[in-house]
Amino acid sequence: MDVKQIEATVKQILPLAKFMDVEVLSAADGDYRCRVPLNEQTKNHFNSVHAAIQWAGAELLGGLIWIQNQPGNDYRFVMREMTIRFLKPAMDDIEACAQFDDAQINAMKSDLQETGRHDFELEAEIKNKHGDVLATTTGCYAIRKVS
Repeated sequence: MDVKQIEATVKQILPLAKFMDVEVLSAADGDYRCRVPLNEQTKNHFNSVHAAIQWAGAELLGGLIWIQNQPGNDYRFVMREMTIRFLKPAMDDIEACAQFDDAQINAMKSDLQETGRHDFELEAEIKNKHGDVLATTTGCYAIRKVS
């Protein structure tokens, strides 16, 4: 799927992504990125991107990986845990970005084929339009075959 198809899928299955006006920037070649604008729906009382929106933007990256690389529809993909460390306020649009390379994708597919299960961690950064890192996250995801 190309990024616009992935974006449409994300917004269809996750109403929060539509509400946040998420734009998928990349979901290929190990590079997963999405942008969330600072607007009336995403800002907090200090006119910066709300913490929950930043968390959701980073969490969505795992979903991009899954949508682009899932071996079939008979699996459940869930977040098990996520930590976030806020470094600076997000005073404009944010970009969440992570790397998930071919070796990780192959390991995921191999585990799913062999055992029907796969767990992975995903480190991500939330940046502003100048490339400054505003927050870092570590997400733990679980994939299970549905019986």
